[in-house]
Amino acid sequence: MTLHRSRRGLALLAAVATLGGGALTAVATAAAADTSRETGQRLLGLDLELFRLQVAAGTIASVQTLIAPLSPVDLADALQGAAPAELTKLLAAADLNGQLDDALSTMTPTQVGGLLASLTGTNLSTALGALTSAQLGGALATLGPGTLTTIVGGLTPGQITGLLGAGAGASLVDGLLGAAAALGATPGPAQVDGLVGQVTALLGGGIPASGDQAGLASLLGLVNPLLSLAGVDTMLLGSLKSSAEGLLAIAPAPLATPLQEIVTTITAILVSAPPPPPAPAPEPAPGGTTTTPTTQPGTAIARPAVTAPAAVAKPGPYRATIGKISLSKPRTSMKFTLSCPRTAPIGCLVRLGAKIAGQKAMRNMMLALPGGRSTNVTVTLSKSTARRLRAKGGTLRVTATTALSTLASMTQSVKVEKPEAKRRTTKRRTVKR
Repeated sequence: MTLHRSRRGLALLAAVATLGGGALTAVATAAAADTSRETGQRLLGLDLELFRLQVAAGTIASVQTLIAPLSPVDLADALQGAAPAELTKLLAAADLNGQLDDALSTMTPTQVGGLLASLTGTNLSTALGALTSAQLGGALATLGPGTLTTIVGGLTPGQITGLLGAGAGASLVDGLLGAAAALGATPGPAQVDGLVGQVTALLGGGIPASGDQAGLASLLGLVNPLLSLAGVDTMLLGSLKSSAEGLLAIAPAPLATPLQEIVTTITAILVSAPPPPPAPAPEPAPGGTTTTPTTQPGTAIARPAVTAPAAVAKPGPYRATIGKISLSKPRTSMKFTLSCPRTAPIGCLVRLGAKIAGQKAMRNMMLALPGGRSTNVTVTLSKSTARRLRAKGGTLRVTATTALSTLASMTQSVKVEKPEAKRRTTKRRTVKR
């Protein structure tokens, strides 16, 4: 990981020496030797190694004492250089000391993203709780699809609302798409409850930018069949229905359809939901009588429903394919058909991207398709790509990467000739006639 470059490693070494009960002469020796940037860099590496040994051998309480004199930048260096087992103690100690927020604020979005990618469970929750919405939004934009799915899938509705305010809507849609696809065909009610709460918060942010609407429509299409699972919290469903209804009046056609399907599904579920059970009868007073319920002959005894274990999506040899690409006349957009094979067990979660001359030609987007289905995709090209195609032509390459696929990404190309070459060819043909 990239560390802050400076000659502040002496602070770490001093802390280690003090906690270790001596060896302060090492500080003096290091100070005398710190006569160049290169020497300081070597000392910084040595300090971090000694520091890590102390963290690994200590308790959270001793690590609190160890890191107390460190500056936010020093602590950020320590977090980035620590092994997973050391991070547990460092994060807990920094959080207890009130130092974690300031340390993370000194890191770049790429550094924060790299740190989050290495965390799981409680460590990840601790780090997420110390980041502002702006910091987390910047970090999410640097993550790959797998890590993005893991982190966004663990966010609370409150964190999602904050990230929407920080402009991280695209990352949230992509991450929740991955999380929904990873649930498999038969998830548990608790898993669906969590996803419903997250999607409700996402819809609370209003209609997303045009580039994110296709991803949101795909997400709603994945969520809709999960809502009918037995045991899903009807109060959460009611909140999701209200959020979807609030957007229906202003949603464009491609997004209005899945929103209406969500409303229709939940309405049917709530209408057919059984009434709440009656309040239990009061216990008899001392000395009173009790009645033992009886069962009439031939009457079946109701048994609690057994929920099947959640299916886990597994990698397989399938991938989405791209049909023929057609460009608009002003070269500002392109259209093609995206298809998912029938062999995909839970459908296809596809990440689309495009490049021309090695440069990004569009904003990456995520789409979800059921197995054996196709959909028409319209993508707006970047302004620089449109200008290049109009002025120079070139070859535009579109790539579709299918999650959980063991096959390579699918790539389809379309070549645009230079406008000058077309004019010369037309002129020569006119002369021949």
